[in-house]
Amino acid sequence: MSEEQYGNGWFQSTGGERVRGDYVSAVGESAQVTIDGVVKDDPTTTMKVTPTGITITMSGDPAKSVAAFAPTILHGELDSGELVSLLYAQNHGGSGYHGAPRYVARTVVTGAHVPEDQLYTSVRFQVDDPYWTAHLVDGTTSTVPDDDSTVTAQSSEDGMWLVYDSASPRTLPNLESRVVSGCLGLARLTLDRQLVTRATHVRIERDGKWLVVHGRAFCAPVSGVGVSLLPREELTVDRLAAWIALNDSLDGLAWAVIEPVKSAVQAEVLVATSLIEGLHRRFPEYAQSQFPDATGGALDRVKKAASVGAAERAAAEENLEPDAVRAAVRTAVGHFSDVDFRDRARDVVGPVLSAVPQLAESIPDLVAVLTGARNELAHHAVLDNEKDPLSERIDRWAVVSMVTPWLLRIFLLLHAGMAPDDLQAGCLDYQKFGFVRANIATIARDLGWSPVPTEDEVLSSAESD
Repeated sequence: MSEEQYGNGWFQSTGGERVRGDYVSAVGESAQVTIDGVVKDDPTTTMKVTPTGITITMSGDPAKSVAAFAPTILHGELDSGELVSLLYAQNHGGSGYHGAPRYVARTVVTGAHVPEDQLYTSVRFQVDDPYWTAHLVDGTTSTVPDDDSTVTAQSSEDGMWLVYDSASPRTLPNLESRVVSGCLGLARLTLDRQLVTRATHVRIERDGKWLVVHGRAFCAPVSGVGVSLLPREELTVDRLAAWIALNDSLDGLAWAVIEPVKSAVQAEVLVATSLIEGLHRRFPEYAQSQFPDATGGALDRVKKAASVGAAERAAAEENLEPDAVRAAVRTAVGHFSDVDFRDRARDVVGPVLSAVPQLAESIPDLVAVLTGARNELAHHAVLDNEKDPLSERIDRWAVVSMVTPWLLRIFLLLHAGMAPDDLQAGCLDYQKFGFVRANIATIARDLGWSPVPTEDEVLSSAESD
């Protein structure tokens, strides 16, 4: 597809009449078509034929307006003969009776008329500037471990394609979230650059023709080349294939690490610390119960005994309703066996600081700092006379907001198979990481924290003794 595509043609909704329209799509922008008449009924508009003429009534009812804005599908045939399918198209214009409809489509498939639930056997895509995947060897193939699909590097004149042949056909939204977004996410985690997907094609039959996919998630102007966190060679076909399966189990949380919240520091801390727990819960190698050998029935009996005992005690006390106490205690002990946040944070922090100890060199106890910030903001308020000054608490929270995105990035890269030594070398050579270290050290001094000695300092001290 060219950088910009314009064309006139015929368009119709499912079961509707064909209507002329002006179509335009540009890389990095949503495609849209302006219709010359009514292509689809609009709930906000009522037309009546009366003896004196036609009366058109417009409604401002919110429910009707929402219904009119609901996504639909438009099939078009440009005057050039090219077929286009505008998927998830929403009307940002008029009804056709009053103002021209202007449909903006989240996704467009060019080359065929397809339904929104069309299944595809393959997708291929290019990651940003050709430089970032130029190291891949043409024909290299790896199997995705969770379903035996394959990922293959395929060279072409305009750069390397990553080709995903699915073991079973999938919808376009599924291929986007699982494969295209998944691989782009690993590239951005690895390189720490604002990479985009440069081009995307799909095909319905295994050996069928490739159909061009347009949309912000599928094609965008490249970001270019420059300094990166890790060398591009860390992106291999094997790692991409393994990451597709792993990332598919993370419910998109990797993207919350790639694009951390930028807001009030309290919001940043609440999201960042929640991500620690959210990611920890999704890795099967981490214990989720404090009593892993107990059966579910045993735990249920303990919970029941706690609530029944509490109700019996309440019956002997004044001003306590036993049934209300039973319900409250049942709720309170509902998750008593779960691993607590401190242990989850310890599981995440341990391997990260083993790989890159410099991340927390100015923080005496990172697990305690993370846990304290989460408790202060999410769970309970300390009595006013026991609180530190707000300015000091904000400084502590600022440290958490700076350190946690890096903590989680390194954590995910370790799970993606990056070597600890390579991660440490990449971080220490990366200026952005250096700024984070320097900023945290400055705040730590203001807080009066005594930094934990480095391993070299400990060894040096032992040798002098």
